Amino acid sequence: MAYTGQKRDEPNESSPLRTSISGRTNFETGDGIHQQEHEAMSYATWSAKTWTTWNKATRGLILVLGVTLIIVVIVLISSVSTGSGSNNGDGGGGVLKASADEDNTTQQDLGVVLEIPQGRLKWNILQSRQGRDYYAFYKLPYAKPAIGELRFESPQPPEKWEGVRHETEVAPQCLQKAKYSPIIEAVGEEDCLYANIYTPKLPGIDMPSDAGLMPTLFYIHGGGYTDGNGSRYGGKYFMDEDAVMVTFQYRLGIFGFLSSEDGTIRGNMGMRDHIQALKWVKENIKYFGGDPDRVMIYGNSAGAMSVNQLMVSPLAAGLFHRAITQSGPAFGAIVKPKEAQKRSFELLAEEIGCSARVGNEQRKNRRILKCLREQNASDIAVLRGEEIIFFPTVEDYEAEAEQESDKFLPDTMYNLYKTGNVNKVPWIIGVNSAEWISIASSTLKDLELVDNLNSNWTGYAPTLFGSEYYTSPIKDTISTKSKEFYFGEKQVSNDTLWNLEHLLSDRDIIYGSKTQGFLMSDLGVDVFFYYMSKRPVKSYSDKALVGFPPMDYGASHADELQYLFDYYGYPEYLEGSKYYEFSKELVRIWVQFAATAKPGWESIKTKEKPIYWYELNDNHMGSTTVLQERMEFWDQFSHEELCYV
Repeated sequence: MAYTGQKRDEPNESSPLRTSISGRTNFETGDGIHQQEHEAMSYATWSAKTWTTWNKATRGLILVLGVTLIIVVIVLISSVSTGSGSNNGDGGGGVLKASADEDNTTQQDLGVVLEIPQGRLKWNILQSRQGRDYYAFYKLPYAKPAIGELRFESPQPPEKWEGVRHETEVAPQCLQKAKYSPIIEAVGEEDCLYANIYTPKLPGIDMPSDAGLMPTLFYIHGGGYTDGNGSRYGGKYFMDEDAVMVTFQYRLGIFGFLSSEDGTIRGNMGMRDHIQALKWVKENIKYFGGDPDRVMIYGNSAGAMSVNQLMVSPLAAGLFHRAITQSGPAFGAIVKPKEAQKRSFELLAEEIGCSARVGNEQRKNRRILKCLREQNASDIAVLRGEEIIFFPTVEDYEAEAEQESDKFLPDTMYNLYKTGNVNKVPWIIGVNSAEWISIASSTLKDLELVDNLNSNWTGYAPTLFGSEYYTSPIKDTISTKSKEFYFGEKQVSNDTLWNLEHLLSDRDIIYGSKTQGFLMSDLGVDVFFYYMSKRPVKSYSDKALVGFPPMDYGASHADELQYLFDYYGYPEYLEGSKYYEFSKELVRIWVQFAATAKPGWESIKTKEKPIYWYELNDNHMGSTTVLQERMEFWDQFSHEELCYV
């Protein structure tokens, strides 16, 4: 299947909007202007027969003129009607809505469609940062709506649609508790399994149908698996390069990760959404100019955690070919223990009034599942607290053969690495220079917690590390030694902000990233490390640092996103500025890696010391060993002792 229709029009220099003269046919109903002309001619034939008894030339002339006038009027009315259009996929026009991070809207072309196996599509046309036109396809269903009986189930393949699908708004975010609202409320939609695709070229229009396809960039949004919105990340920057970009929504919180830990409610539904979206991309991306054999997955924070899991999941085999992890916590920071998940499940059932007290465990859990499916989705979404939080889980329960083969994480990540049963693709693993400066500064503002840390470090420190759920035989030893290494004789205070930041970042993100990179490299895979230290104009951590002296702390958690995307709420850097050039270079590196599996620096050598990280900063693009001493401290502990599961 391929494009059907004609090439899009050139820009109208007198207007910022895109115009079109090709909207003559209604592709959804097939009854455009030519159909109405046919109806007019039928009326003319009937009229002529009626007047055959009138054989005077004058009357015949009047008849011809009258019929001609009728045809002209019908044609004019049809042209006006077809040209004005609507937004419902029937040849419509109007101003398009772009994603929140793209303020350059334009008018779509009419009478042109792209055909894929699911059906026919119309596109929107936007403009890249450097003025290049590109196509945007919004709200593409990659799975059936996960509602009703499909709530808490694995995603199912999407159905075909009739007519022409034309969406002018991005895919809606999945249902979640509003993060910054002063009241408790749900935002988003339960029916949310959709993708957005951005491409600078389409086969048969801007490139020959048999031309080389472009690398495909598949972005996974973050948000701790409780919130987030893939549609916030548009293609404005990446569309300056020859690449296709995909964003998608996946189920979050209770809807995406509820687990009864016995197979009744399996958990990892949100991760299976990742798999289904990647399957859809593999089957369809060629129609958008993307190469199904050069798919790169990349994500930040929880999105990077997803990348880490996809690297070891058997369900992801063959679905992607490169990966970039941007500040992704690894191992124990991702997967919560069964006991914690089970306790959250019980609390949820009790809180919403779905507890079951009669029967064996599986029977009770089936009753709970039935009850949860009957509840209002928004009521479920807002049930989130410190103890009702669901994350990816290891599916080590006993299961039937069909369910066994569909386990996203059949074993711990560490065990999967040790067996070698992982997805061996070239991998960039990156961290930022001040990952958790925001958490460190927020911790220091909690005076009660600071007092507790100083008086009972081993009792309170594990909660900062996110390891309170795990039991290590030397948990207290690790806490004590880490205090000695990072603080020496100093107390936790504003004067030791950086000491606390380094400890939190190393324990939660950096050492785990280094460890999984080593494990994959030892399996013969090219692994590349980066260390980003470029301070942006506006940082995610600025608010948390109010009250502290001004400082250039480099890049904090997620600061790289504003260089990669026209991200809502953050500045778009002016052409010619050092930030603009740094942003362009970062985008170029990401696309180059997707295309060639080579980012432009050497892969790590685990048997050599020191370990070099490639520093990303406009003042210094090159190798650095800044993390060496800190990483060597953690090398003294085993993976089991660190609860790297």
